[in-house]
Order: sequence, then C-alpha cells, then structure tokens
Amino acid sequence: MKAFFNRLFSQQVVLGLALLVLLSVCVYPFLNLFHKILFPDGAFSLEYLTAVLQSSTTARATRNTILVALAVSLLSILIALPLGWLLTRTNLPLASKFRSWFCLPYAIPPYIGAIAWIYLANPTTGMVNQVFGFSMINVYTYGGLIWVEATFLYTFVLLTVLASLDRMDSSLEEAARLSGASPLRVFFDITLPLIKAPLLSGGVLVALASAASFGVPALIGSPARIYLMTTQIYTYQKMGSMSGIYKAGALSLFLLIMAAGLLVLNQLLTRKAQFQTVSGKTSRPSLIDLGVWKKPVLLFLSLLLFVLFV
Repeated sequence: MKAFFNRLFSQQVVLGLALLVLLSVCVYPFLNLFHKILFPDGAFSLEYLTAVLQSSTTARATRNTILVALAVSLLSILIALPLGWLLTRTNLPLASKFRSWFCLPYAIPPYIGAIAWIYLANPTTGMVNQVFGFSMINVYTYGGLIWVEATFLYTFVLLTVLASLDRMDSSLEEAARLSGASPLRVFFDITLPLIKAPLLSGGVLVALASAASFGVPALIGSPARIYLMTTQIYTYQKMGSMSGIYKAGALSLFLLIMAAGLLVLNQLLTRKAQFQTVSGKTSRPSLIDLGVWKKPVLLFLSLLLFVLFV
C-alpha cells in the first residue's frame, strides 16, 4: 500500500511539473500576446483587431491561405490514397521499399523542397527551362506553391491511410471479391467508406500544416506576390513599429483560431476513425494480382518517386 501511494505521489509530481512547463512555455506567451493586442496602452481597445479585419491585404491573405490549404489537402489525398492502396492491397514488387521511400519526405522540411524546385523551375534560370530553351515551368505561381507543399505534406495522409489499411478487417473485402465484385468496386464500396474518416483526418492535418507553413510561401509565394497569413504576419512585423507588431499579433490570433478549429475537427474525425477501422484480430489480406499492369505501375511509381523526391 505504501509503495502504491509513493508511486501515485510521484506520478502527480511529474504531471504537475509537466503542466507547469506547459503553462510557462505555451499558455503564458499566448496570454501575453492577447493582453498586448487587447490592452495596447493599458486600456481595452479593439483598434488593431478592427484594423486587421478591415484591411484588404488581410482579406487577400486569408483567402489565399484557405485556397492553398484546401488545394494542398486535396492534392495530397489524390496522391496518397491510390498509393496507399497499391502498397497494401496489391502484389506490387518492392512494395515494402516503396513504402519507406514514399514516406521519406515526412522527415524533410518542405522549404528544402522549395529551394530545390526554385533551382529546377525558376522561369528564367531554372535547370528544366534551360534544358528546353524556354519557360516551360514557372514555380512562382499558385500551382507551383500548391505543388511544392503537397509533395512533402502528402505523407501525413499516406501514413494515416497505410495505418488504417493495415489494421482494417480484410474479411469484408474478401467476401466482396468472393461474391464477384471487381477490385475497383470493392475499393469504392468497401475500402473507401471504411477509411473515409482517417482519410479526412489526414487531409485536415495537411490543411493545418499548409496554413501554418512559412518557408514555402516565403520562398515561392512572396516573389509572385502571393501572400498567405504567415507571410502577411511577417510583413506586418517588418514594419518596425509597434503598430505593425500589434497588427501582426492580431493576425496571429486569427490564424490561431483557425488552427484550433482544424484541430478540434481532426479530433472528432480521429475518434470516428478509430470506431470504424479497429475490429480486433484480422487475417492478412489476399493481394490483388496486377497481372500485365505490374510493370507499368512499377514504372509509374518509380517516376512519381523521382518527381516528388529525387
């Protein structure tokens, strides 16, 4: 009994210390930021919040942030969903190797990819454009910004899809195939509905990471005058005045509210995903034979890996 109370007391001490660190590192800076924005001169004022809300540049940055975040999330899903299915449900050669290779961008900051794509697709000095002798690709566009973000952030969706497919009960898919359903129909009628919640959860995480990203929008968006909320915050801060700093803080507050909303949505989707996909012990799913499509799919995935990462 004494050992139990000692262990319980030690757990409470560790929890209390962790909570103290959390309050000092996270909560206090946020409260200090709110106080500076709402009480700039010691008296309550909505001056800077109103100024930011009425600014056309803030409206444009917010619109661009929502557009880019949704587009990056959609493109990431379009890349990760078929890729996850091919790696877990087919007899693709080197599937385990491809699984590791396609997850490598998860460990690399996206701004490194932005630098690489600037070297490749700069409209005047890019290596690709020099090879073809004309401006074939211009990375300084909405499309370039979305593409560079998605080529690294799609791993959030891919890891979620792979985990869901690995632990999903494959007996439903087996029963559908034994009943004569084609692999495509099994995917849309059985597999996709079961992983829909974790798939959407991964998409929300990608949207959150894209909205909070600064390196890629600064390197690719700013030269094209495509400002997101993060780069607009930096622009306000560069004004060098207290007014600019307060405006940057006010816009940061709106970005924080947007991120908190996405996190709440992700938590709701995650709970739903756990209910849908976990079903106890599962047998190893029988792999779909790609047949004559094996070599073309292998070649396509090798080319995709080269374009996305190499």
